[in-house]
Amino acid sequence: MKDSKRTIIIIIIVATICILYLLIAMLLNNKDIMATVRPTYLVGGNDFVWKKENGKWKDINDFSEINNIKFNIYYNSSSKRNGYIGFDRTNIYTKEDKDKSYKKRNVMIAISNGSLTLPVYEVSDFVVGDNEFALSLLNNFYFNLNLFKGKEVNLDLDDNGVEDTLYLVSNLDENNTNGGVSKLFIVENNEVKQVLIDTGVYWYELKSIVDLDDDGKYEIILKKMVKTGEGAYDKCYELYSLVNGKYKAVKKCNI
Repeated sequence: MKDSKRTIIIIIIVATICILYLLIAMLLNNKDIMATVRPTYLVGGNDFVWKKENGKWKDINDFSEINNIKFNIYYNSSSKRNGYIGFDRTNIYTKEDKDKSYKKRNVMIAISNGSLTLPVYEVSDFVVGDNEFALSLLNNFYFNLNLFKGKEVNLDLDDNGVEDTLYLVSNLDENNTNGGVSKLFIVENNEVKQVLIDTGVYWYELKSIVDLDDDGKYEIILKKMVKTGEGAYDKCYELYSLVNGKYKAVKKCNI
């Protein structure tokens, strides 16, 4: 009898510790308690579906995995609704309730287990040959700077109160992969803070800038491309997060 009571006491103590752990995790991360025990799914429009489990992001290919999961669905930076997501081979569909029918919609991004923040920003063109930072990083390409395309975004990426400028520079595309280069770098306080991408094989486009974990610091989602034939290319998507003050690829892809 004593052994039976002792076993019950041990079970109660273990269960109490587990409950306390979940409550502390919820308070520290300011998230719904179920987010600590369920995977998080991220849907990037028609482009990708990712799953975060045990702290790591990965692709999922079986879309039925998310059929009965409720999402916060963002149709643009200011329009958000709760609902469900469905796919066919090329289109994305949403519905607000399980009993309703799916409708084809243009979804910007969607997340399960909580919400996200979409900042308002503009992607602008700039002349690479007129940019001192681009010139300093492309000093071996002075002879053909007119072939480079430049994109920039101004935004406080790391929530330190100082505006950053993210630059994308490349002379690679689906028609040119010979002797090319792609660079993505971040400038703060008139200095290059980090060169995030530096490659002669792939070229990149900005898919999205988003705060996925409500910490005020933004993640960067990039579209990665490589030429596969004349005027043709393959693509995949990568996620970069701030780790100890520097952006690091936390979800890479291979093509």
